[in-house]
Amino acid sequence: FANLIKREDVDVEGLLEGIYGYFLLAMVWAILFVQIERWLPGAFRLPDGRDLSVEMIYFSLVTLTTLGYGDVLPVAPAAQFAAGMEAAVGVLYVAVLIGSMVGSYQSRRRQ
Repeated sequence: FANLIKREDVDVEGLLEGIYGYFLLAMVWAILFVQIERWLPGAFRLPDGRDLSVEMIYFSLVTLTTLGYGDVLPVAPAAQFAAGMEAAVGVLYVAVLIGSMVGSYQSRRRQ
């Protein structure tokens, strides 16, 4: 992430790094959600008979993008707090990434 912000040129490689970083964030949060569910069984209301890891990856992506379908719900306070933090991080990540890319583009255009 720091590398993306420090970039002076906006190119395809930088854009791909940003996208990979976004999905990496989703995976890290998914791992955290799996751990919360293991530490506090029932922390999430999940569809019956589905794989926990797959459901948490899905929930993480839906939360990171602030889409929020509502089919997987955080019900324990720790799960709710973590989901809220992920949503905030997701919004801030996109805002900072786009801001740095636009700033880089404008500075290059002025030159």
